[in-house]
Amino acid sequence: MRTYKLYSGNVNATASNITSTQILRNGIIKRIRWALSVDSVTDNAELAMELSVNPVSQVGLATIQGAFDEIRWAGNFATSGLAQGGVNATRDLDFPVGAGEFMYLNAYVAGTLVGHATIFVDVQEGK
Repeated sequence: MRTYKLYSGNVNATASNITSTQILRNGIIKRIRWALSVDSVTDNAELAMELSVNPVSQVGLATIQGAFDEIRWAGNFATSGLAQGGVNATRDLDFPVGAGEFMYLNAYVAGTLVGHATIFVDVQEGK
């Protein structure tokens, strides 16, 4: 099992390919561990982060190519102020990846917020 780490700091706008890493050997993604934190100063702020083998964000699209996981945070409060939030999640899956492919972190942002994410992706090699 090989673990890949993707990190993103200060995400405050919708963006494709915030960070990426290259898969070294053929394998199957078995587990993804997310640690997401958010600071928001506006009502109805939202952050969505997507892991994909496609460098172009497909958050919010019904027909996707290559996205294999997504996590979201949304804040809703009556007046302006400061809302802090976070998500820690572990997901199991079976998603095949090939040597030389890249994993990309894409994001969608609504409202005024700053997000940070650390993602660990466990790949069972040799499949």
